[in-house]
Amino acid sequence: MDELYFAVVGDVHGYHNRMVAQLKKCEKRLGRTFDFVLQVGDFEAHRDEDDLRTMSAPSKYKQLGDFHQYWSGRVRYPWPIYFIGGNHEPYGFLESYVEGGCLLPHCHYLGRSQSQEIGGLEIAGLTGIYAEERFEQERPVWGARSGQSNKDFIFFDDRDVMALMELEQVDILLLHDWPEGLFEEGGEVAARGRLARRERGNPYARMLVEELKPKWVFCGHMHTRYKASWEWEDETKTHFLCLAHILEGAEAIGAFRVKRGQGARLEQLC
Repeated sequence: MDELYFAVVGDVHGYHNRMVAQLKKCEKRLGRTFDFVLQVGDFEAHRDEDDLRTMSAPSKYKQLGDFHQYWSGRVRYPWPIYFIGGNHEPYGFLESYVEGGCLLPHCHYLGRSQSQEIGGLEIAGLTGIYAEERFEQERPVWGARSGQSNKDFIFFDDRDVMALMELEQVDILLLHDWPEGLFEEGGEVAARGRLARRERGNPYARMLVEELKPKWVFCGHMHTRYKASWEWEDETKTHFLCLAHILEGAEAIGAFRVKRGQGARLEQLC
């Protein structure tokens, strides 16, 4: 196959049926079926109420969502989906897959900080968000001690970042939290006022981008669609696409074509 098509999706927050519906709309508009789908965290793969209780979030946001329908087999994802974790996930479940794995047919968690070749592309992902006071702390093993908090598992740490820094080539980097400086250094955004009032990005995601120089970086977390590019000394570029909440429709979806006969060139379609 000389070319393939894939989509990337913003925060799902348990609205899996809405995600599938939006992706099918995008396929219809393009006249092409996606070969796979990438997702940037806050996927919320809750199988049941027990999983929901292991998520770190205010009680008003703890809703079971649709994933249990897919887990039970009543519904099936139409494409292979590969996701990283955000700060709203059932880590009581996902910590059984620290290095990633297939949760059910067509649903793959990429783990804490892993890379995988998908469709001829090297795709790396960093699960979680940044907190300065947690970055050098060793994350506990789920269930290994009493008194642990769900919040202990929503952050990435120095080991996660260093594992990705050792990679030799990355075509796509999936982040939940934005890299520091992305907004300040320019780009296109429809909601600058909302972003201007919120904390934006972290230095270690930026360090990863500067070291790996991927072709594309996809982010979530801020529930805002945003595009930018950084140019490097060798005149190559890294392009960024940050995506909105799935309830915002097309703003949460990006579609791409990969022409593999041209060095895996990625072309954004929407």
